[in-house]
Amino acid sequence: MRPRRVLPSSAGSPAVSSLLLISDDGERRLPEQDPHYLWLDAGELRVSSNPPDRAACVGYFVSELGTWWFHTGPSDCPRELRINGRSVTQPDTTLESGRAEVRLSAEPYSDNDSRPTGTSFTTPLSARESSEAGEAGVVRQLVIGPAGTGADIVIDDPSVRPDHARVEVDARGDWWVIASSGDVSIDGELVTSARREPGSRFTVGRRVITVPSPRRTRRALSVELEAVHVRAGGRRLLDNVSLTVPAGDFVAVVSPDDAGAQLLLGLVAGGYRPDGGRVRIAGSSRRSDPRLRRVPATDDLHGTITVREALTFAAARHGPTGREGAGTAALISETMSWMGLDHRESAWNRTLSDAERRRLSIGLELVARPGLLVIMQAGATYEVGRDRDLMSRLRTVGRDTHCTIMVATRSLGNLDLADTVVVLDRAGRLRFAGPPGRPPDNQPGTTRAEWIAGLEEPTGDTERGRALPPAHLPAWEPVIEPEGAFAGIGTMLRQELLLVRRRGNGSAALLLLPLLGTAVVALLAEDPLPLTGVAVAAGLMVNRFDLVTERAELARAYQDGVTPGALVAAKLVVQGGLCAALAGVMGGIVGLSGIALPAVPGLAGWLSAGVLLTMTMVLAAAAAMLGCASAPTPGQGMAITAVLAVVLVMLTGTMLSAGWVVPLLGLSVLGAGVVRGAVALLQRRLGG
Repeated sequence: MRPRRVLPSSAGSPAVSSLLLISDDGERRLPEQDPHYLWLDAGELRVSSNPPDRAACVGYFVSELGTWWFHTGPSDCPRELRINGRSVTQPDTTLESGRAEVRLSAEPYSDNDSRPTGTSFTTPLSARESSEAGEAGVVRQLVIGPAGTGADIVIDDPSVRPDHARVEVDARGDWWVIASSGDVSIDGELVTSARREPGSRFTVGRRVITVPSPRRTRRALSVELEAVHVRAGGRRLLDNVSLTVPAGDFVAVVSPDDAGAQLLLGLVAGGYRPDGGRVRIAGSSRRSDPRLRRVPATDDLHGTITVREALTFAAARHGPTGREGAGTAALISETMSWMGLDHRESAWNRTLSDAERRRLSIGLELVARPGLLVIMQAGATYEVGRDRDLMSRLRTVGRDTHCTIMVATRSLGNLDLADTVVVLDRAGRLRFAGPPGRPPDNQPGTTRAEWIAGLEEPTGDTERGRALPPAHLPAWEPVIEPEGAFAGIGTMLRQELLLVRRRGNGSAALLLLPLLGTAVVALLAEDPLPLTGVAVAAGLMVNRFDLVTERAELARAYQDGVTPGALVAAKLVVQGGLCAALAGVMGGIVGLSGIALPAVPGLAGWLSAGVLLTMTMVLAAAAAMLGCASAPTPGQGMAITAVLAVVLVMLTGTMLSAGWVVPLLGLSVLGAGVVRGAVALLQRRLGG
């Protein structure tokens, strides 16, 4: 390829000293002294004055007489190429602004630079083009379908009109042709939409278009550690570690000491902070990125939720995935297929084996389509690295979704499946980072597995002549950017309703006890204090101490960005509904008895009693949440809640004896304060 000769700018010509190039890699200035070639490398645009093969370049930028130009050739210019938002349709394009924004579009025939990749757009057939085609005697027909098949989808004249049909690109890169203001037919039958996969060829007018593969260059995240060191518990866990992981790599981190691998991955995930050095994700040193997902070392899941339901709730918590309705179902089915859980989609989580639970944990993060997936080391019962089938699946997932995957492992048998193997020794030093098949330096007679196994020997594992103390990881610092005080409450409400429904007949039988207690009180007492005790007990039974017994399960939702306010509110709404149903029946019993409860003006006696009992029961449920949120164990939670229950019985009984205004206002204010306290304590527990 021979670029045009660069001539010096004349005095009367505008002088542009450099070209501002804007690409996925950022911004940089191209000097005017040399031509700068453009080519495609693994689906990504590259620009350099010294390309590896000029014959493969699709064009070059050059300054001529003070004006920058882009000249195409010798390789064919891709239809998806956009420079400053427009297609490259001419062999010579002037860049008078001295600026070139270069990108690949998923809309190869659209010049509208205001529509982002992956959104819907209209086929480029305007009314004027249609009219001119008719005047020229050309058959006006919009054909969308594989070329040479007589057109799977045909829109015939005179029905061609603007916005007749549109094409949408889903998360997998498939194209959906959707009828808009006109008819779309497939094999002679009218349809509302049709999907075409990458590689299919469409004919639009007289142009043949190949559906491009989905662009994933912006999804995968690179990782860079620069001179990172961390000390904890009187020991250096990482010692001057510098490491670069290219975007899209599958990385296995191996260390004889679990703490080293866990700490390194925790630094990447943002839960740990280095004492020195810097950690960058996709060139940024900030600790949070929505494209980064982490599979924790221990991940307890709700036992009475099925595999498909767990993935569905996870997809909803992760927010928009580019699909709705059937698209979400396809995404979940695809994730189950990747993890080998197709045959277990209707199984409850508590029936899964350790290996299947770990695969589900990974799947819960894959539905978010992350750019970087960090898989922490699990317990001794099951390890990802020893499962060759899962390691192979993770490698495939990384390729298919263009996701960088990092996994901690102690196993040495499946490292050949990784793109990069990172080896740390017991002292936290980086001993190797590279392809798995590369032999150890200066040890030609030793295999990689033998060399890594040698690092487990205690020889040399000292610091200044002393034996290394046991490793203790620092406290985890969750990285969460909630969208609001009640982010995720809709999903949590649906999940809580499902959990309550699945508790079985035993739980339903327990709810009959408050009714029985109310009937006994109505027969034996006229004082509201015993009835208050029954209402408080009913609120405690409805609560079931979920905030402490489900602490690990709530931590999963918290990791996904569901706020403690949403967790407490979802449970309180469902429990409040149960309390209201119970209180309605209890109020009816009270209305038939002679118990002296204050009457709210304008309400029937039984309804007034039901309102006051509902508020009392909800307050008791909230108090149970407060006690459980403040306690680390169920036993302590029950003890604290018992004390709070006694206080509530006395306080509520006193308020009910003071008329109807005091209990209505007092129970409302007290309930709001208790709920706020429960939210704050739960956040502290989950964050710890």
